[in-house]
Amino acid sequence: MTEVTQKDEDTITAQIITIDGSRMQTFKVDRHSGMGKRLD
Repeated sequence: MTEVTQKDEDTITAQIITIDGSRMQTFKVDRHSGMGKRLD
């Protein structure tokens, strides 16, 4: 499962979540370049 939210005009945040609801990883993605960065 993944939860994707728009942080601001330029950034999307994606959280990888397990079936039981615990968060595994969070990524920040630049909407223009497509470059992602792991936040945790």
